[in-house]
Amino acid sequence: MRVWPGRPYPLGASWDGQGTNFALFSQHATGVLLCFFDAAGDAEEAARVRLNERTNLVWHAYLPDVRPGCLYGYRVEGPYAPEEGHRFNPAKLLVDPYARAITGPVKWDAGLFGFSVGHRDEDLSCDPRDSAGFVPKCVVVSEGFPWGDDRSPRTPWNRTVIYECHVKGMTERHPDVPEHLRGRYLGLEGALHTAEFMTITADCTEKFRRECPAAVHVDGTARPQIVRRDTNPSFHRVLEEYRKLTGLGSVVNTSFNMHEEPIVCTPGDAVRSFVRGHLDYLAIGPFIVENPNLGPVVGEPPRRVDAGSGA
Repeated sequence: MRVWPGRPYPLGASWDGQGTNFALFSQHATGVLLCFFDAAGDAEEAARVRLNERTNLVWHAYLPDVRPGCLYGYRVEGPYAPEEGHRFNPAKLLVDPYARAITGPVKWDAGLFGFSVGHRDEDLSCDPRDSAGFVPKCVVVSEGFPWGDDRSPRTPWNRTVIYECHVKGMTERHPDVPEHLRGRYLGLEGALHTAEFMTITADCTEKFRRECPAAVHVDGTARPQIVRRDTNPSFHRVLEEYRKLTGLGSVVNTSFNMHEEPIVCTPGDAVRSFVRGHLDYLAIGPFIVENPNLGPVVGEPPRRVDAGSGA
């Protein structure tokens, strides 16, 4: 097995696509053995590598032949002086404190202890039994993620806004907000404009909590999106019709995407998710489309809907 010097950071086992870097901190150790196993329950290692590089109290090595899925543990050499706080015992297999994953159960046995149970010196004694068969093994993992066709939007910083606030928290005790407006949207300057983009939360009334529980957070708040007639006349008309049918002028706004996929950003994304999902209709701008997988519902082809019509 090839062994290269490696680097002291990051701690743990780090797979970089070509090999794995191992790094373990120990201030008082005099030697570190990296042990590899074929299976989680093995009591004896299949291979053992001594880490000879030490930088700023970190023992390290790079092994180009080690891949994700490999099982490992450490044996650490050093002084055995319990009265001084040192209990180094290479007979005991140690779990990497920075391991990304472990496998196998703990099998309770006297060999797990660093001292000999029942010895006359009690916990000052040193137990020579190998503990490898009783402890879990660490696993080398790959932290890569298959992003598929997802791409960063790369929005310039001068066009990026990260903003969210709570209406009551921002206005309830603010000295510059009129008392009768505290805790209300109007108490926030530009609140109506801000609420068009779902960037503020507000306390819900008892009536809203009772009649629209799906939109209420566990703390009794909601993050509304205000729909204005002058900026979104088509959807505003839909909400008006919905109010006539149900008495509620609001609907639940949820993310439009398939499970484990990014939120749709283009008309193509919307159509693809619509066809694959269990939705009846898709509205894009002035158009309404029926889902072909559900069969005809109203018996009409896709049609354009006038923003001012009652459809």
